Amino acid sequence: MMLDAWPRDLPLTVEFQHLSWHVDEVFELLRAHDVTLCATDLNEREPPDLRLTGATIYLRLRRTHYSEDDLAAWADRIGAFLSDGTDCYVFLRHDELGESALSAVRLRELLVGSHGPSRCPNQ
Repeated sequence: MMLDAWPRDLPLTVEFQHLSWHVDEVFELLRAHDVTLCATDLNEREPPDLRLTGATIYLRLRRTHYSEDDLAAWADRIGAFLSDGTDCYVFLRHDELGESALSAVRLRELLVGSHGPSRCPNQ
C-alpha cells in the first residue's frame, strides 16, 4: 500500500473529491498514517466536514462567491482547530476580479479578531 511506503518524515496531503472516499474506514486509515485529508468546498455540494487526520488542516474554498456569513461560518470552523493549536492551510480559488483575494483577507481578519494574531502568521 502506498501509505505504508510513504516516508513518515515527509508530510502528505490527499484530496478525495468523490464522496465514496468520505467514509470512516478511509479517515481511520489516513489517521493511522498521519496523512492530512484535504477538504474541498465546491459550489454544487454541501460544505465538507473538517477532519483532523494528520498534523494539519488543509482546506480549499473553491466556491465562486463567499458571503460575509459564509466567511464567518468558515472562520468559526477553522478557529476551533486553531484554538487547539492545529495549523490550518486555507486556499481560495483564483478569479479574474480578485474577489477571492478580498475574501481571503476578510477570512484572516475574522480569524485574527477571534483567535488572536499568534495563531495567524504574517500579521
